[in-house]
Amino acid sequence: MKKLLVLFVLLSTSKINSQITFCPPGAEWNYKFYNNLPYYTIHEKIKYIKDSVIGGEATKVLRHKRYYNQINDFYGDSVLTFIKQNGDTVFFKSLITQNQWQVLYNFNTPANQGWLNYISYVPSSTFTVLYSTKVDSIKTVNFNNTNLKRMYVTNIYYRDSLFNYSYPGIIDERIGFRTDFLFKFKSEIFSDGDYFDEILCYKDNSFGLLKFTFQDCEFSNPFSIDETTKQPEILVFPNPCQDMLHFKLPSTSKEQEVRLMNLLGNEIIPKLTLTKEQPELNLQALKSGIYFLELYQENSLIKTLKVVKE
Repeated sequence: MKKLLVLFVLLSTSKINSQITFCPPGAEWNYKFYNNLPYYTIHEKIKYIKDSVIGGEATKVLRHKRYYNQINDFYGDSVLTFIKQNGDTVFFKSLITQNQWQVLYNFNTPANQGWLNYISYVPSSTFTVLYSTKVDSIKTVNFNNTNLKRMYVTNIYYRDSLFNYSYPGIIDERIGFRTDFLFKFKSEIFSDGDYFDEILCYKDNSFGLLKFTFQDCEFSNPFSIDETTKQPEILVFPNPCQDMLHFKLPSTSKEQEVRLMNLLGNEIIPKLTLTKEQPELNLQALKSGIYFLELYQENSLIKTLKVVKE
C-alpha cells in the first residue's frame, strides 16, 4: 500500500491556470440507470444549483439523488455535493467523503500518475473503501467546437486484501466520466438494485447541449416498456465476443460509423462505416482484453461502449 501511495501523489496545481471551468452556471448531467429485477430504466440528473462559500472558499453546489454508481439508498432530492476548483483539479465533498475535500478529477495528471479516494458507505460511514484512478494516456476530443482533454484511465477498487478489481474508464474535461457516473464509486450494499447504464446528455450555459445517445435527455422507462418504442437504439452483441461483433441498426438508419480503441486510447480499428448489409466487425485477430467501441453519427461521437474480446 505504501508503494501505491507514493505513486498516486496529489499533483500540485497552485501555479496552474485552469483552462476549462468545471461545473459552470447551468451545468447539468443526465444519466440512465437500470434495475435488474424486474428490468426497467431510471433517469438521474445532477444539477448545479448555486454558488456558495465554505471556509472562505468559493464553491458550487450540486443536487442529485444518488451517491454511487450502483445500489443506492435514497434521500429524495436532498443529496448535495460541493465542488471547488484549483487550477485543473476539481475537488468534491459530501457525506461519502465524510465532508472532507477529495480530488474528483485532476485534468493536469500526466500518464502513469493518478489520485486516490477514500469513500464511506452512507448512512453508517463506518466502512471506508480505497479507490485509485491512474491515467494511462491522454488525447484531445472536440465537442461543440470546443477542444477538450480526454484521459483514458484505469480505476482500481480496493475493498480488502482478498477483494479488489480494476476496470477501465474515460474522463473528458468539463464533462467528467464518459463511461461511468460522475461519482464512479460503488455502494457497499450487496443486493439487487439500481446500476449505472450510460450518460445521456451534458449541458451548461456557455457550452450548450451535448447528447451522447439517441434517447431523450430525461429518458426513463419505469414500466418496462421496450426502449425501442421510445427511441431507436443500436444493439451490439455478443459482448464478450470471440470473433464477430454484430450490430443491430435502427430501422431509420442505413449505416453506422464505428471505431475501436484500446485501453490507452490508441486506434485499433480506424473509423469505418457499417451498413445493414454488413453490420458486423471482425475482432478475431485481436488479443483478448478490453476495448472501447466508439459510435459516431454525422461525424459526432454519440456513444462509447466497453467491449470484451475473449
